[in-house]
Amino acid sequence: MQGWLKEAYGKIVPFGVRQDIKGYTRRRQYKTLRSQVSIDGYSLKPYDDLHCIFIHIPKTAGISVCQALFGCLGGGHLTARTYQVIFGVECYKNYFKFAFVRNPWDRLVSAYVFLKKGGLTEQDKAWAHEYLDKFDSFQDFIMQGLTSADIYRILHFIPQWEYVVDKNGKVDVDFIGRFETLENDFEILGNRLGVSTNLLKINHSRKGDYRSYYNDASAEVVAKLYSRDIELFGYSFDH
Repeated sequence: MQGWLKEAYGKIVPFGVRQDIKGYTRRRQYKTLRSQVSIDGYSLKPYDDLHCIFIHIPKTAGISVCQALFGCLGGGHLTARTYQVIFGVECYKNYFKFAFVRNPWDRLVSAYVFLKKGGLTEQDKAWAHEYLDKFDSFQDFIMQGLTSADIYRILHFIPQWEYVVDKNGKVDVDFIGRFETLENDFEILGNRLGVSTNLLKINHSRKGDYRSYYNDASAEVVAKLYSRDIELFGYSFDH
């Protein structure tokens, strides 16, 4: 898909609907991932083996969780809606579904630092060069380059609630852990799934206290853009 067409598609078609389409159009690919590990380390086989589905929200320690529980990268950044298409309604209903969330102000700083350092893929690097390098600082980026449309341009900025709701906007997972209590929540998961393993920090962005990146104005911009995350998961700027 050409760049301008892809951008227009992203603007016109809501994120949730795009995820539904992705599930249907890539069904054969996902069927293969349920039986084997891909060359880049993704696999849905452990989900079937353990009767669970991990919904990996970007910048919530998901790679660490995947590697510890499954020994692979899982299914990547797919939503609850997409997994329902992949596994089918009945299977999705019966599997134990879980995700991790993070303070939106902290997550945004982590995503920004991660992308400014080049991200993990060439796509991350190219996106950062095109959209982030034009801004002099994180503050400038928030005040001049972040809108309700911009946060859907790349998956690292997409609101977290989008990943865990069904078509009716209702949370459709069984357990939501928190980045802030990662070790304790991971232990709960290990016991629930019958997996005994250690959680290692992978793809960790060193950035210091996220609050130091903001002033009152930029903190308020994030509060408005991610208001549903803040309300749904009970976060505040200092929490």
